[in-house]
Amino acid sequence: MAIISFWGNDEKETGQTLSVVAIGTEMAIDHNKKILIISTGYKDKTMEDCFWEKRNLNIAGTEQPQGGIANGFEGLVKIIQSNRTSSNIIRDYAKVVFRDRLDILLAPSTNDPKIYNNLTTFYKDLLKYANQEYEIVLVDVDKRMNGEDKSEILKASDAVMVTCKQSQDGFEMIRNLKEKSTNYKKRNIMYLLGKYDFNSKYNTKNLTRILKETREISAVPYNMSYYESTMEGKVADFFLNNRSLADNADVNARFIQECKRCCENCLFLQKVKKKGERYMEENVSQKEKEKAEEEMIEQAFQELLNDYLATKHRKRVEIITKAFNFANQAHKGIKRRSGEPYIMHPIAVAKIVCNEIGLGSTSICSALLHDVVEDTDYTVEDIENIFGPKIAQIVDGLTKISGGIFGDRASAQAENFKKLLLTMSDDIRVILIKIADRLHNMRTLGSMLPNKQFKIAGETLYIYAPLANRLGLYKIKTELENLSFRYEHPEEYREIEEKLAATAVERDKVFKEFTTPIRAQLDKMGLKYRILARVKSIYSIWNKMQTKHVPFEEIYDLLAVRIIFEPRNMEEELNDCFNIYVSISKIYKPHPDRLRDWVSHPKANCYQALHVTLMGNNGQWIEVQIRSERMNDVAEQGFAAHWKYKEGGGSEDEGELEKWLRTIKEILDDPQPDAIDFLDTIKLNLFASEIFVFTPKGEIKTMPQNSTALDFAFSLHTDIGSHCIGAKVNHKLVPLSHKLQSGDQVEILTSKSQRVQPEWEVYATTARARAKIASILRKEAKANQKQGETILSEFFKNEDIRMDDGALDKLTRLHNFHTRDELLVAVGSKKLVLGDADKNAFKEKQSTNWKKFLTFSFGNKDSKDAKEQPEEKAPQEKINTKQILKLTEETIQKNYIMADCCHPIPGDDVLGYIDEQNRVIIHKRQCPVAARLKSSYGNRIIATEWDTHKELSFLVTIYLKGIDSMGLLNEVTQVISRQLNVNIRKLTIETTDGIFEGKIQLYVHDVDDVRSICNNLKLIQNIKQVTRIEG
Repeated sequence: MAIISFWGNDEKETGQTLSVVAIGTEMAIDHNKKILIISTGYKDKTMEDCFWEKRNLNIAGTEQPQGGIANGFEGLVKIIQSNRTSSNIIRDYAKVVFRDRLDILLAPSTNDPKIYNNLTTFYKDLLKYANQEYEIVLVDVDKRMNGEDKSEILKASDAVMVTCKQSQDGFEMIRNLKEKSTNYKKRNIMYLLGKYDFNSKYNTKNLTRILKETREISAVPYNMSYYESTMEGKVADFFLNNRSLADNADVNARFIQECKRCCENCLFLQKVKKKGERYMEENVSQKEKEKAEEEMIEQAFQELLNDYLATKHRKRVEIITKAFNFANQAHKGIKRRSGEPYIMHPIAVAKIVCNEIGLGSTSICSALLHDVVEDTDYTVEDIENIFGPKIAQIVDGLTKISGGIFGDRASAQAENFKKLLLTMSDDIRVILIKIADRLHNMRTLGSMLPNKQFKIAGETLYIYAPLANRLGLYKIKTELENLSFRYEHPEEYREIEEKLAATAVERDKVFKEFTTPIRAQLDKMGLKYRILARVKSIYSIWNKMQTKHVPFEEIYDLLAVRIIFEPRNMEEELNDCFNIYVSISKIYKPHPDRLRDWVSHPKANCYQALHVTLMGNNGQWIEVQIRSERMNDVAEQGFAAHWKYKEGGGSEDEGELEKWLRTIKEILDDPQPDAIDFLDTIKLNLFASEIFVFTPKGEIKTMPQNSTALDFAFSLHTDIGSHCIGAKVNHKLVPLSHKLQSGDQVEILTSKSQRVQPEWEVYATTARARAKIASILRKEAKANQKQGETILSEFFKNEDIRMDDGALDKLTRLHNFHTRDELLVAVGSKKLVLGDADKNAFKEKQSTNWKKFLTFSFGNKDSKDAKEQPEEKAPQEKINTKQILKLTEETIQKNYIMADCCHPIPGDDVLGYIDEQNRVIIHKRQCPVAARLKSSYGNRIIATEWDTHKELSFLVTIYLKGIDSMGLLNEVTQVISRQLNVNIRKLTIETTDGIFEGKIQLYVHDVDDVRSICNNLKLIQNIKQVTRIEG
């Protein structure tokens, strides 16, 4: 946390305010920092004009509840005076430029100098709060501020950037400061030349030489495009649109480069502190910078070693130190996008591997080395020679395949994930380290461009969070989900976070009242225990709100209680769990259908606990989870903790892991033709919920929830699955599509004459069954395709027609197939028999040619139009995925396609996907199709932003539910059509036993319209639920 003040004798001449704006904007975009710019200008609206067009100006604070405050700064002063401060006091009154990156606190709006001077006395207090909320605070100090207040700001600053004219006056100012300033000796002053001219004799190089200045003099060049953007409110657009320019001859590119240099000087001028890292003091010379970085790296590594030495693993400090030194040397001089040395990332991953997953020295070494092969000139062979084959194998599995080797339909993401899983099937530590790597990347995702954020967050939510859950890493899974959700839906995340904070006191009260009698009962039993409150994660809350179509206020399971105890001895561990359950069920009545026994039958990811739902005294159901300390470790750290506790040989749980790995290997052995199909198949195998079913001999089998009889058949053996004709469940005959329930006894009926049917792909729900069915059908299709080629070859030979692409395409179109392969399979399987119609199609060829020739000769208009039509389609420009795409009325109608799967409308959180025809398709960020695309073709994802003005109408569906009453339909239509003047397209309502449900299709302009309609409909008596749904 640091405050940098910009101060000079004449801001207008030096361009101080515009320099602060440029540096702050560049710092927010290019560094992983939360920035606040504070304007102090008296009667000066320059900063407002930089970011917001005057006609759209909406000063922050006008919608705050503090009595109609006219301006953000005045609102803050009232809050400080009333002592009603909160943790986010500044953010509530600052204007947002980039969410979670850059905020602006505007100056006092008064034109009265007395009021202005009274208000500026509060800057001292205000800076304390700003320093707590933001990583960097940039203060644009106005020269007209009275001396005492100005002095207070400079004292509170960690550093001062002195703005000077690029002239003799500026030169004298710097020299005087050097001689007189005591602050200079504290090394917290630097000089900045605004409106800089590279050709002036007072350039930075000459000034540095004459003044014998040891630190760099910063400069923000004069740039006409930038200054125009400051007058039009388009500074953010200027920086975003010009940052991809690499040519230094371009004036905009050079301007951005100089701003970057200023940012780097600022970051070394002040003391930068990140969580878990020490302050790195400004050192301007390169040697001093390197020394400070080396100290920071050494301290981070020492923390890792200390964490490792505190574990129960055998101490192999020497090889870990060797791996660190090797990686540090390999990555030397390389920086992350956030600006920190690259080696800090492998150290952070190794810390996660050690502390949060609980792995030992081999995994820590592999984590430290995981990017060496990918990002440097070292090879896997080098790693093997120095560290041995095991570490080399893990590092190889974590190394991405280099680009450019995939086909048109292949996905680099899918191929790299496939390679990762192949290595994982030999050593599970590969995927555990990859999850640690992904967790750290998600924690530092703020420094990435928006399109990269969507790609990484989407892939994390689609694959890595379920994978972490499957491996029992519940804590990491929850954090991955929350971080992904935060970047994909920042507003919803913040809203739920605030509502959770607002209801925290009430939850604490409920928890205390609920657990007091439980504690008394456990004390009587003489157990060592601890009771924790578990609050539902933000992502889980949002997910439930979406699936159940309910608001936050109707989520009743926000609180759960966790009892963690130390068993008297390991033999009594299970009995103690049930004894606790019996004891607490005497205090509170248990829900008869909500006892979950994962103590006797652990989940496939080793999770063990007893879950019971009890009715509290306030009439609210509360879930209680009962675990031993061992079970809790396994729940938090998954298989890694399971190995820690395991003694001697294998166990049932380890068998479950082996089975899962074997299934993954089978899927990998059978290549998928499409990247998305491959990822979907793997995702199917990352099931979270399970059922237990029995064979006829009474053996227990763990299956994913919603498994069918067909899935069970393939889980036993591929031959049984491929020849099954039906099943008996609890001695009753059922079809293969029958869904199994926990406790079912299943017998599979087979026949040697049975073959795999295409419709089985619909019945199967597990990854194993689907993969096997698809593989068998593909083999049959290949055989049929070969047979089809033979039949077609004979057909063309008999008709004296040349068998070429044109002839095959003609038959493909004639029989409405999509591809030639489909045609060949149909012919080979005898589903299509070639006859006279096919022969006639080729006989018409000659007359068709004559017709074309004649119509062309006589100048047929239609023919001419048809010929000229292709020329009208201009080739589409290549889209820059690094820039944010603006969705305006014109571009929506002409250039972009709204996805049919999710029907996005203005105001929705959306992204773009560039398809193979270079078309941009707009999806909602939470759309399942978009989730698959982000995970498979992330490089085609583009960040988008709505810029519409209620000109176009979009179709949405509103779902209603409530108590049926006379005249209700009339009230609904009155509210929509008359009060809100919205056009209804379709309305369906159905009533059952006095409860009605309905769907209304209507045209709206944006999300605000939908919100307004829903809020107005909720005011109607007897309507209990109103929500927007898809379709």
